[in-house]
Amino acid sequence: MVLTVASLGLRVEEVIPLQWDDFDFEARTVTIRRAFTHGELKEPKSDASWATLPLEGTLYDVLKSMPRGESEWLFPSPATGRCMAADTMLAKKIKPVAEQLGLPKAGWHMLRHSYKSWQGSSDAKPAELKDLMRHADISTTMDIYGGTPVETLRPYLAAISNQLRFPQSQNGSDTVPLA
Repeated sequence: MVLTVASLGLRVEEVIPLQWDDFDFEARTVTIRRAFTHGELKEPKSDASWATLPLEGTLYDVLKSMPRGESEWLFPSPATGRCMAADTMLAKKIKPVAEQLGLPKAGWHMLRHSYKSWQGSSDAKPAELKDLMRHADISTTMDIYGGTPVETLRPYLAAISNQLRFPQSQNGSDTVPLA
């Protein structure tokens, strides 16, 4: 479940109700058709949320090799056979592992923010990032989900900084006090 959220940038309410019929392994796609919130199946959050996304790499390999039980759900609850509860999974599985790894504030939405950061360091254009995250408005993608990671910005700032030259100080060092 974590791999699916992290690989596709899904909202937790979108990953919980995934069904095997949502996947086309020949086309290597998954279609987001429903959401599970407040104990109920509903329509996805917005028209932009309703989307077909590509399946690639490790996620494709793992999902393709997962055994399909008798349930229609990708992640059925072992207790009920229906949708698994996100809060239970978070409390019993994800937070304990995150604590062992020393990760603060582990949560489902953290994975979505991480996904945006990872995509932000790729060659994806802003409009593509909006579509990958299935936001209705590009300002949500660019403003709420943070900017470009520091390490991605470093070479751009270094290129400018390396062109800036300060006169040598009187003691012969290249450093000139600013005050």
